[in-house]
Amino acid sequence: MKISLLAGLFALTVILAFSFNVNAQVAVNTDGTAPDNSAMLDVKSFNKGFLAPRMTLAQRNAIATPATGLTIYQTDGITGLYYNSGTPAVPSWFLVGNNAGQWLNSGSDIYYTGGKVGIGTSSPLANLHVAENSPAQTAIFGSQITSWNTSTNVTIGDDNSFSILYLGQSSSAQGLLYWYYNSIPANAYLSLTSYLPTNPLILQESGGKVAIGNIVPAAMLHVNEIIGTPTAAFGTSISPYTANTNVAVGDDNADSYLYIGQAPLNNGYIGWTYSATPSAAHFGIGTYSGSNPLILQEAGGNVGVGTFTPGSKLQVNFDANGSNYLGYSTIYPNYTYHSEDLANGDGQAAIFAYRNRVVQNDGSGYAAYSSNSAEKGYSFWGDLYSFGTSGFNFNDYSRCGGVLGAEQGGYYWGSLGYRSSSLINYGGYFTSYSSGLGKSSQSNNGIGVGAWGDLMGADIHGKVYGTYTEGENYAMYANGVVFKNNLDVHLQDNGTGTNTVMYTSVSTDVTVQTSGYATLTDGKSSIDFDPAFTSAVSSESPVVVTVTPTGNSNGVYLAEVSKKGFRVVENNEGKSSVTVSYIAIGKRAGYEHPVLPKEVVESNYTQNMTRGLHNDADTKTNGEGLYYQGGKLIVGIDPSNNPGLNKPAEETVLPKPSAPGTGKQVSGKVNPANGLGMGNTPPSNRSFANKPVNDLSKPSPAFVSVPAPAKPGQK
Repeated sequence: MKISLLAGLFALTVILAFSFNVNAQVAVNTDGTAPDNSAMLDVKSFNKGFLAPRMTLAQRNAIATPATGLTIYQTDGITGLYYNSGTPAVPSWFLVGNNAGQWLNSGSDIYYTGGKVGIGTSSPLANLHVAENSPAQTAIFGSQITSWNTSTNVTIGDDNSFSILYLGQSSSAQGLLYWYYNSIPANAYLSLTSYLPTNPLILQESGGKVAIGNIVPAAMLHVNEIIGTPTAAFGTSISPYTANTNVAVGDDNADSYLYIGQAPLNNGYIGWTYSATPSAAHFGIGTYSGSNPLILQEAGGNVGVGTFTPGSKLQVNFDANGSNYLGYSTIYPNYTYHSEDLANGDGQAAIFAYRNRVVQNDGSGYAAYSSNSAEKGYSFWGDLYSFGTSGFNFNDYSRCGGVLGAEQGGYYWGSLGYRSSSLINYGGYFTSYSSGLGKSSQSNNGIGVGAWGDLMGADIHGKVYGTYTEGENYAMYANGVVFKNNLDVHLQDNGTGTNTVMYTSVSTDVTVQTSGYATLTDGKSSIDFDPAFTSAVSSESPVVVTVTPTGNSNGVYLAEVSKKGFRVVENNEGKSSVTVSYIAIGKRAGYEHPVLPKEVVESNYTQNMTRGLHNDADTKTNGEGLYYQGGKLIVGIDPSNNPGLNKPAEETVLPKPSAPGTGKQVSGKVNPANGLGMGNTPPSNRSFANKPVNDLSKPSPAFVSVPAPAKPGQK
């Protein structure tokens, strides 16, 4: 029956009102279908839905004593259909349907993404947490196969088929624990396998564990101890020990080996190499067909790596050209040997010490534990002929020495015990002039030798010649008084292939002089000294002037002499125009009363220096020593230099291990000695100027790639 919308609503209202009043069933539809017998309200439509009351969260919570099961649609917050699962007095509203915090549907499957799931616990510690259920099974997958009802038992089983637990990556890369079913229990077994069950570990069903010498094993594999007999023997029993759990792998007349590996030529082994002479036999741990063994000698206790005949407590052989011996002898506790091979090229060394750091890590001084170095030698006792570090060389060829100290590119270097290209032997040879391809900078900033001393800057002796110096701007500059006890000789090239020998004039006073010519006018002349002479001559004493006429005259005399010049007049009021020459000598300003060191001007100074300074190549006699104290030069040994004076205890200076530091980065650091920062340093001398990005001389760490185990049948 079809009715208008208004008529239908009116009829529905009447029907609902009538139905609620008489407690009858109600049907709401457009085809006149009667309500289902199980429903009080049956709403039916093919193109319309049911619309619940809509309200906000506040409006929902304002409902007075909502009935259990009351349903509304919430329009704010987490929107959705809510129902009261509580009581009218204590309502509890739950969200219905596919929303956050609920089990969700995917077809006929359900899933949950809102948090952790607990079974038997309200505080799950993992995505799935099954709490212990005692005294009953905690979890069962398949059939219940055990009667144990304590602890956290999990059952995976089936009473008439296989049961499997898989762990792995995929169906072709997995490990599994499975029970191989058989109706006869003795024929069933438990297997632990990998790679498609081709490498199984099998445990028979009866007993569940494997035991040798014990019918009640305490572990999955239990080899029982038998007092008086080795617990296990492979080959001949070689141990006399009769207690504990001894295992013997041996033979009394042949080699014995335990192999672990892939193939006969690709394995590791633990082996005993037999010899009828016990000291010639040895215990070895080797790899790769025994080419890199670790050897423990039976007699003597020596250990060898890369050698079958170790000659020290630990001998490590790289190859036939290089060996390291630790515990070598009482004289040389450690010994390193290297025989250079021409094929290995340049830069070879028996020991290479390489210093590196992550960030700039400065030392704090030149002392043993305040300076940083790649290699450090420290001799605690300074006995005769003992050194912190020593280097020796036969020096049978040229350009070689005992010790080399150099910038890594060889642009400046020094050598001790050096033999030059001309086969001249030097105790020390130092250069910053050029090397190899030459210096890296066009500026000249290197110094060959720097010598500083609190008594003398340098002590140089030559049996034939003392010192030869040369330089483009000067050969030698003395900032201070120069003393000589012999001639001062000058050589002048005279153009004949020889030199004219000249000697410096000497005086008992500190004087300066000048000379020149002048011509008289009407028998008179006023002469001004050179300004350089005027500034250098002292005003304390008169200048001595000698004038000599160079022509016929009545003779001349000095009418006036001053620091600035003099006036000369012809005798007898002569009027000639004769030329005169003059020499003027005066005391040097500032040196009118020179004070010289008393000990230097004394006649025995040279003798004292000879006594105090000594050529230590002469090992038959000793130098007497020199020191300066209280204004006096004393021949003798300074008491502060006596052996052992104020020396610390040995244990206080031994190197101590320390925790790794974080290092420090210093940039623009000010040098406290001169106040100059890095920005004031010449460019070629800056710490990182011209430094290579990668130091190819640095040994690279070896990275060993360990292949994954191959599956059976693979190579």
